Amino acid sequence: MGRMGVVALFFAMVLAGGVASGQVTVKKDGTGDYTGIQQAIDDINRTAQEIVVYPGVYSENILIAGDVHLRAQYGPLLTAIDGSSHQGGRQDTIDINSGLTNVQIMGFYITGGQNGITINTSTSALIANCTLHANDIYGVYVHSANGTDVVELRLFNNVLLENQSGLFFADDTGAIYLGPSDIRNNVFMSNRDWGITFDNGSVGNPQNLTLGYNCFFNNVSGAVDTRVNYSYGTGVGGIQLNPLFLNQSPGPGKDVRLRRSPEMSPCVNTGHPATTSNDPDGTRNDIGAFGGPYCASFYESPPDGPIVRNLTVTPATVPAGTVFTVQATVAVR
Repeated sequence: MGRMGVVALFFAMVLAGGVASGQVTVKKDGTGDYTGIQQAIDDINRTAQEIVVYPGVYSENILIAGDVHLRAQYGPLLTAIDGSSHQGGRQDTIDINSGLTNVQIMGFYITGGQNGITINTSTSALIANCTLHANDIYGVYVHSANGTDVVELRLFNNVLLENQSGLFFADDTGAIYLGPSDIRNNVFMSNRDWGITFDNGSVGNPQNLTLGYNCFFNNVSGAVDTRVNYSYGTGVGGIQLNPLFLNQSPGPGKDVRLRRSPEMSPCVNTGHPATTSNDPDGTRNDIGAFGGPYCASFYESPPDGPIVRNLTVTPATVPAGTVFTVQATVAVR
């Protein structure tokens, strides 16, 4: 009987066993409080503000009509909202109504809509740790109605990839007016127009928009719309380099975690330097959807087991009774 080399890979992964008081859960297998995201949002008996969504592809077009926190427990590699079915006649994957004061969307892969997320007049929203990929027009569409109504946007640690434009600001009457808005630690990559663009080329109060520590790569028209009446450049700490994702090929569940080897992603430890922006392990912010303080529940890795890389068998073929060597790198990022 020939000898065989056996490699045992031992690993431990601690996952949150549940969610805290005041939260409700969405699970496709029926073991949560709801099986659909819109169902959870619309339930008039729901008292919790935070809706925690577990892995799966949710073929829905979400309408958010009230302040709600929507969070994917295990991040955008495993939890997708696909708006291609245009349910309810809605064109966008997520549409946020006007006049809301505290909407949060964190940790989703968002695809298939006319726009990935539309944020309407006089609403304040936080979008964090999402992958907005392959939406027909814009990844995030920010809409102000009449030149005086403002939108406050915090766009932190997202990947906006292969849309027409990653982020688009628009106003019905001309110049858009923004409440304090902060666009930081995002990757804008391979969009068919700009990474960030402005309707009518005008911002009425450009000082209210802060850009910092974003990565722009391979956007066809450029990083930030140069036709605008105010030059933002790429913002403080902006870089224009390939972010080196683990998997840059298109498709649902795209793996936009950053490479650590054999070549280190330029987005590792190059996000906003404030300690309040640090990754969950205390290191400086990693630009992209798997960095920053809001990804604590899936920072090390989503619960899909370890990733085996660089597997080699030496020699490649052996006769019975011959010892061979198996070498592999096992990582969770």
